[in-house]
Amino acid sequence: MTIFLIFATLLLFLFCRISYGLLPYPTGLVLVSLFCEGFIYLLSDDIIAFSMADVVNFGGTRRNELATVVAFSLVSLVATLSYIGFSRNYGAVSASVAEFIGNRAILETNLSYLSKISFAHLALYLGFTDWSAFWCGSYYLEGTYNSRLADYDVLGFGSTAFRLSPMFLVITSLSFGLAIVLGRRIYSVVLGGVALFYYLAALSQHSRSAAFTPLLLAAVLYSFGNRQSRLFGAGFLGVAALSISIAVYGRGTSYQGICALPDDLGVVFTDGSPWSELAGQIAQGAVVFAEALQLNPAFSIRYTLLSFSPFPTFIDGFQSVLFTDQVRLHDYVPMSGLAELFFFGLPFIIAAVLVVVCAARLTMMVSRQNKMIFILNNFLLTLGVYGCFCYPLRTGFRFVWLSITLSIGSILFIRRASARRKPLSSHRGVAVGGTGARSGQIAH
Repeated sequence: MTIFLIFATLLLFLFCRISYGLLPYPTGLVLVSLFCEGFIYLLSDDIIAFSMADVVNFGGTRRNELATVVAFSLVSLVATLSYIGFSRNYGAVSASVAEFIGNRAILETNLSYLSKISFAHLALYLGFTDWSAFWCGSYYLEGTYNSRLADYDVLGFGSTAFRLSPMFLVITSLSFGLAIVLGRRIYSVVLGGVALFYYLAALSQHSRSAAFTPLLLAAVLYSFGNRQSRLFGAGFLGVAALSISIAVYGRGTSYQGICALPDDLGVVFTDGSPWSELAGQIAQGAVVFAEALQLNPAFSIRYTLLSFSPFPTFIDGFQSVLFTDQVRLHDYVPMSGLAELFFFGLPFIIAAVLVVVCAARLTMMVSRQNKMIFILNNFLLTLGVYGCFCYPLRTGFRFVWLSITLSIGSILFIRRASARRKPLSSHRGVAVGGTGARSGQIAH
C-alpha cells in the first residue's frame, strides 16, 4: 500500500507536469515528499539507520508508516493541484534570454527594493550581535543575539531581526544573483559581501539555512544566465550540499561560531559520516511526524490561532505561549507543523490548505508580470511547506506569509505604475488629435 501511494503521487505529478509545465514549487515539494516517503519505508523495514536514533523512538515510525506516507502524499497533492490551470509559457525555469532582456526594467526595480530591505535588516542584525559569541560559542542554537542589549530592545525589533534572518538570507542571496546577471558591479560587490556575511553567520551557527545562499544563486544563474553561468550554478549546488553536511556535523560538537568552521570543513572532507547523514537530515520530517502521532497533546486555542498569525512576536505576543503551550518530542526536536495541524483539527487543516493555495495562486498572477518575484515566491512556498515537515507551523508559515506579502506588493505596485501611465497616454492622445484637427483646418 505504501509503495502504491508513492507511485500514485509520482504519476499525479508527472501528469500535471506534462499538462501544465514544470514549476519550481510543486516540483521541489513533490520530490522531497517522495524522498521522505521512500526513506520512511526503508526505515520501517530496518534497512537503513537514521542519525536521530538517540533522539526519538522508532516505534512510532514503524507503527505510523502508512499514516505518514498518506499525509505527505496529500501535501504533494495540494502542492501540485494548486498550480493547475497554469500555462507553461509563464514558467520561470523556461525564461529565455529575450524574456530577461524585455523585463530588465522590472528586474532593476526588484533589485532596488530587495537590496534596501536587506540593508535595513542588516543594520538591526549588526547592532544587536554579540560578536564574541559570533566568533566562538559553546552551545548549538545559543545564537548570537546580545542579551545585554535586551533592555534597549523594548519593542523586540532586535530579537525579531535575528529570528527573521533566514528570510533575509534568502532575499539577499537572490538580490546578489540578480545583480550579477544584470551586470551591476557595485551592487554585486556590496550585496555579495552582505550575502557572504549572512551565509557565514548561518553556517557558523551550524544552521542548514546556510544552504539557501548557494541554492538561490544556482537558481538565478540557471534561469537567467548563459551556458557558462549554468556551470557555475551546478557548482553552487555542490556548495549547498557541503554546507548542509557541515551543519549536520557541527551541531553535535561543543564549538559554534566562525572559529569552528576550519575544523568542521576538515572533518567533512576526511570523514564520510556527515555525507551519509545528509539523506536522513533531509527526510527527518517524516520521522518527526510519525513519532508525534504517538502523543495526544492538548493545544490551547491561543497557541493554535497564533500559529497562523502573519505578525512577528512583538506584535501578537506569541512568545508568551511558546514555552507554556508548545509540545516537543525532545529538547532539540520540536513537533512538526503537519503534526500540529493534525491535532489542531479539521477546520485548521482546511484553513492551512487555503492559505497555501492562495499563496500559490497569487504567485501564478505575479508570474505574468514579474519573473524574479515568481522565482522567489516559488522558493519561499517550497521552503515554507517543507519547513512544516520538520518545524512548528508558525515557523514554516513565516515563509508562506512572506510569499503572499511579496505577491500582493508586486501586484499593487504594477497596477499603480499602469494607472500612472494611462492618464499620460490619454493626454498625449488628445494633444495628437488636436494637432491633427488644426492641420486639417489649415489644409482647408
